[in-house]
Amino acid sequence: MKRRNRFSHRMFLFLLCLLFLSFGSAEAATWTVTRTLDDGSTGTLSHAVTHAAAGDSIVFAGNVTTVDLTSTLYLNKALTISGPATIRQTGANERVLHVTADCTLTSLTITGGNFVPGTHIGNYWDGAGLYNYANLTMNNCTVTGNTVGGGVYNVKNLTMTGCTISNNTCAGSRHAGGINNEAKSSSAPVLTMYNCVVEGNSNPDTYGGGVFNGEKLFMYGCTVRNNSSRGSGGGIYLNLFSETTLAQGCVVTGNSPDQICGPGQYGSLSIDGSCTVGNTAGNKAVALSGFAQGSVPELRKTTGEPDVVAAEGALNDSGSGLFTSVKNTLHIDLGASGEVVAGLASMSATLYNAFTYENVPLADAS
Repeated sequence: MKRRNRFSHRMFLFLLCLLFLSFGSAEAATWTVTRTLDDGSTGTLSHAVTHAAAGDSIVFAGNVTTVDLTSTLYLNKALTISGPATIRQTGANERVLHVTADCTLTSLTITGGNFVPGTHIGNYWDGAGLYNYANLTMNNCTVTGNTVGGGVYNVKNLTMTGCTISNNTCAGSRHAGGINNEAKSSSAPVLTMYNCVVEGNSNPDTYGGGVFNGEKLFMYGCTVRNNSSRGSGGGIYLNLFSETTLAQGCVVTGNSPDQICGPGQYGSLSIDGSCTVGNTAGNKAVALSGFAQGSVPELRKTTGEPDVVAAEGALNDSGSGLFTSVKNTLHIDLGASGEVVAGLASMSATLYNAFTYENVPLADAS
């Protein structure tokens, strides 16, 4: 009896180990889309999305270049969908993609999303191309030809690399023909873009032709061009508490009626010296609240200007008047309590070239 019990115990442990090994060796599945007309049957994109498990990947057969949807496709589990392929909405009054799980989209074209103004409540009809309420990564994707709700609506975290947002429109009270990074304190949206192009988008009714930023926007090496809006912010519109950073050679040009605009006085705008904010005849470059009426600041680089070169030289010359003034200022005696910054004679600093606002009086806020 003892031998039998011992055998049963060992067999149980053996089977348990096999069970754990089977779980540990399970790999994410790859689903292949083989049909272009998406009616939900086997081989369609929506069938793959419905039956895939979180962590699975979806790819497209070589002969499937375009998938025609008839209703909104909901991505509610963590999936990786890789093209090249075009996902096109053919249904009436439907978005293309609605994302509520952490997904990665690569080499996809998202097009054909459309909404009829006034038929949806609240923000449901923002983002005719794509609505994101998750941590979404998009690589080398194109969002184009989506109407009324604009191209992309982000209310959480969206990272885009090498993407193009073009020829989208919004209408009614909605913002941003291209991308709306919505102002939502509950989810604190962050939009980060690397080497992306936002062009040819329009907002014929309100603010923000290319981009509407309501929260945090980081653009690196991006181009925002030839977008338009009826209100301000033809290129980029900055909402009240927004934080916006443009760096690494961003170009904002050819937008109408202005390049960058918005109230933004409670937020921040940072543009490094490698960026270009262009101006076209009759169009303003940057116009933010706080500047006097009719006084529009123009960004310009200071690299190589005589006064900057002279200041650089003086700061590097310990015998110059400027060097002495700076040194004496740093060693100032506050309140006759002794030298509060003793030993600063050995300090050094670098004068960086950057953008500057020239001859722009501030408005009287009283």
